[in-house]
Amino acid sequence: MNQTIINDAYKKEVRERACMLITRWMYEAAIPFNAITYPSFQSMIKAIDQYGVGMKGPTFHEGTMFMQSIDASSMIKTGEKMFELLDKWVEQVSEENVIQVITDNHSSYVMADQEDGKGYKCGDGNDDDDDDFVDLEEE
Repeated sequence: MNQTIINDAYKKEVRERACMLITRWMYEAAIPFNAITYPSFQSMIKAIDQYGVGMKGPTFHEGTMFMQSIDASSMIKTGEKMFELLDKWVEQVSEENVIQVITDNHSSYVMADQEDGKGYKCGDGNDDDDDDFVDLEEE
């Protein structure tokens, strides 16, 4: 029974230190403290626990993720429809996050780029000019 008390005290101390470091990181990174209420936060904690001692955090490049591939060829016929589809994704991941959209140069994609009146930064993918990122509201 004595060993249980020692283990409980040790676990409490280790948890307090971990919580302090998590909240310090959240403060430094300007992450709202209510972010810990997201189900994905608890899933992250469980995954770290399952890995065990010695887990290294992700690198900057490992923070990117593939979200979804959509074959929109049968439903996208106009720039307006394409813009609606892309705008939905921007709203889902928020403007602050980077979104990469890979398309061909069909006229509806070009029109969707021009439809963007919200001021999203849009790149045309060409490296041969200086306007790779254009704020369409400022044009």
